[in-house]
Amino acid sequence: MGRELLLRKLPTGLAARFALALVGLVVSSVAAVTLLMNFGFKLEFSVYARSRSRSQASAIASDLARAYREVGGWERADLSAAVAEAAAAGALIEILDEEGRPLPLPWPAPMLEMHNSMMGGEGREWVVLPVVVEGKEVGRVRLGFPATGLGPEERSFMGSMNLWHVLGGGLAALVAVGLSFVLAGWVARPVREVAGAAGALASGARDVVVREDAPDELGELARAFNRMARAITEEEARRRAFLQEVVHELRTPLQSLRGELEAMADGILNLDREAVASLEEEVSRLARLVEDLDAMARLEAPEFSLRRAPTDLGEVSARVERLLRREFEAKGVELEAALAPSRCHADPDRMAQVVVNLLTNALRHTPPGGRVSICAWEAEARACLQVEDSGPGFPPGEENLLFERFYRGEGGRSGLGLAVVKELVEAHGGRVEAGRGKLGGARITLELPAQARMERPPAPPP
Repeated sequence: MGRELLLRKLPTGLAARFALALVGLVVSSVAAVTLLMNFGFKLEFSVYARSRSRSQASAIASDLARAYREVGGWERADLSAAVAEAAAAGALIEILDEEGRPLPLPWPAPMLEMHNSMMGGEGREWVVLPVVVEGKEVGRVRLGFPATGLGPEERSFMGSMNLWHVLGGGLAALVAVGLSFVLAGWVARPVREVAGAAGALASGARDVVVREDAPDELGELARAFNRMARAITEEEARRRAFLQEVVHELRTPLQSLRGELEAMADGILNLDREAVASLEEEVSRLARLVEDLDAMARLEAPEFSLRRAPTDLGEVSARVERLLRREFEAKGVELEAALAPSRCHADPDRMAQVVVNLLTNALRHTPPGGRVSICAWEAEARACLQVEDSGPGFPPGEENLLFERFYRGEGGRSGLGLAVVKELVEAHGGRVEAGRGKLGGARITLELPAQARMERPPAPPP
């Protein structure tokens, strides 16, 4: 319970969390460095102090040997220099003769008592050295140095250094905390901009752009967001244009149907075979448009899939040609077919839809008395199909535009039929292209690979 309450009280912003993480890292690092420096300095200084104490002890033993040698004994030896040097080193001193008896020190009793009280006898490291004169041990000296090797002055110096270490570490931590919040704000600014722009984009705003001045991953994030925003804007524009085209395509035959039915109801137009045929043509136009819209929606659905099987494209085309021949005869358009076996691995139902769209598109743009030809052949493990018509064709340079949705050219071509053809052929790994045919109109050629996509252009029909 307490942990959950603590987590709720913690700041949730990216900048705050990042700053707290940096502050924690910096403070812990500064504390660790400060403690390490303090410990290392104390350790090294203690080693140095002990080494110095032993050197001082050797010097004091040498001074005592010189004092003994000058007078030839301890009775008249001047011990004041050795005692003063020991006092300066912060050490307690005891001088023993050859028999191990302590010698009286040349200090007044009150001074010795005060010195021993100040130096104390606990927590000390005792060093015992012999006093040697001409190779003979004439006595010993016992020196009690502080156990740490530090005297009062050294301890005061160490305290001052520790204080400066703590102050320096605290100042460094404060500076690091300030810099952490500044750095966190600088890092979080692009993320906040992208988050705000994403919210605006989700609310319906368009043309949302964020700055891309960062050279690192944050800059790449901004560039990726801008690309996404542009793609969404372009897709929205395409969707609106598509809906406008659909409305236009539906309005034209509906208005025609409505006008003819109103004329029949008012008695202006007779309900004869010709009028029924006109109504039937408009209804067929609406049905084809609805079928194309349904096909396009299925192609763009995530669950769209192909049921591939060994398929003869020539046989599929022959079945479609027989079904549509009556429509060609009714319009007075000659349909020529040369359909050789052309085997591929495809969805036969989708291929039938492709052939239907190609033939109905050619029939729609071929005037009465014209010609449409369809031929299928097989070349180098490729199944090829070609449809030509004698219609008005299309202007040069608009070959690729024929496969766009609701394309409108000088020839009056529009609708979704060829767009559906292109989507289905490419879904099978094939390719489709448009050009000028020998009959004077448009020529649509497609190829389907048996297994893998072929990059070579379709071979001409035999």
